[in-house]
Amino acid sequence: MEKPKIYTYPKNLTLIHSKDNYPVIVSGAISPVGSFLGALSKVPLSVLNDHVIRVALQRAGVRFDNGRVTEEDLDKVDAIVTGNIFGLERGTARISGYNLGFEHLNAENVEKMCISGLKAINDVCLLLTHPQSQVERAVASGIESLSRVPHTAEIRGKPLQQLEGVDKRGRPKMAKTFYGHINLDSARQLLTDLKLRDEVMQGLTCQMAGMIMGKTAEKIAYFWEIAKDEADDFALTSHFNAGAAGLLGVYDSAITTIPGTNLLYHEGIKTDKIKLDDIALNKKFVFADDNFPNPVITPNNACPLNDGSAAVYIVKSSQADDYPSTLGNILAYSAVAVDPSVMGIGPSPAIQQLLEKTSEKLNIGLDDIGVININEAFAAQVLGCKKDLKDRFGLDIEGKLNLDGGAIAVGHPVGGTLVRIVIETLLMLKDRNMRYGIASACVGGGQGGAMLLENPEYDSSQPSETRPAMERLQTQTGKDPYLLLRRLMVYGKG
Repeated sequence: MEKPKIYTYPKNLTLIHSKDNYPVIVSGAISPVGSFLGALSKVPLSVLNDHVIRVALQRAGVRFDNGRVTEEDLDKVDAIVTGNIFGLERGTARISGYNLGFEHLNAENVEKMCISGLKAINDVCLLLTHPQSQVERAVASGIESLSRVPHTAEIRGKPLQQLEGVDKRGRPKMAKTFYGHINLDSARQLLTDLKLRDEVMQGLTCQMAGMIMGKTAEKIAYFWEIAKDEADDFALTSHFNAGAAGLLGVYDSAITTIPGTNLLYHEGIKTDKIKLDDIALNKKFVFADDNFPNPVITPNNACPLNDGSAAVYIVKSSQADDYPSTLGNILAYSAVAVDPSVMGIGPSPAIQQLLEKTSEKLNIGLDDIGVININEAFAAQVLGCKKDLKDRFGLDIEGKLNLDGGAIAVGHPVGGTLVRIVIETLLMLKDRNMRYGIASACVGGGQGGAMLLENPEYDSSQPSETRPAMERLQTQTGKDPYLLLRRLMVYGKG
């Protein structure tokens, strides 16, 4: 098996914002992440989007009446950009804008696989900072409902015998036609031959590499020498730290329950000792074949399929003083390409490229970074990025990586995850009194993205908290971690 290529192309996108003109995130909202076919599975995309946008704006002081913005505050939003991959509803940004009373606004949907939400944020940043743009305040959101992604079949253009009434002798008259916008009741004979395609699995399969995403992670484990024990330990730690962060209340100010549901916190975090122990015991090697004699990837050390949404309200830095507080500043963004067959390694060159440029332009290097949150598509993939950053670029991110857990525990509603991670990174910086953090993710098809964020409330005279969430919680309580996690109930933290 040939070793994959890792590109370093100097003209890949890196955007460094000016110290005099940078985007500021005023407020944000995160829905609890629902399990596949779980608590949010019946909620339409537009409802997921409407709610987090409305709450994010309300937290910034924008007034609503009966779910719609008041006339006095119509000018508080100049654009809406929504990241989404599997869209049952087309144009959800426009639908949500219309539903919330912003009928006059331009609204756009963007899609860039797992960093669709990050691209939505960066597109808003470009609107805010472009010298010819008049946009001063905007919303970026990310949404996904994998539970509602349909199965499809290709039937247009296929011959179909359709009943066309009777002839002069009263016999059924059949006409050969082609399937277009025809009532399926008239196509019974076609239905028996249909081959349905699962659009989730289709979306998780790389058309260039001819591999499902999990197999690309298996290839990373092989070439970057990640063992199953390492991946399982990382997955277990993700659940511990995500559960501990929940009990510490780090993200309580951001999470908002979707109307019509009773989900108060992320549904998938394992809180039962048997389920936690099963992470290491699981031997269901999904992608084992002759190329991977020592397989690593199992369902328990990979992220699940999920539903959820998140939104942020972003303004120009010149407008930031209009608000009593802000979440944080966006300083830079980078996007890169990698070999599609190891798409999960994308965060490594994206982070390297980001830090190379910020060191040069902003005098911000790795030593200044407090937290680095890489989306956990697969444990082996994140561990591969960590190893690649150190071995190839000399960047050691030990002690900075995913200190509050990640998507293996919380879940990965793909179009919305990176908006959630941006919000959580900023809240982590505030909670830990750190100044700079990075949100990053891999992208199906062989890409990666990273964004540099700043905590405006950082106090250099006070110490920073660098311990993982579970260690912090154990120190505070002195209790067994299993007993602590049992308190983190699926529908709350009681």
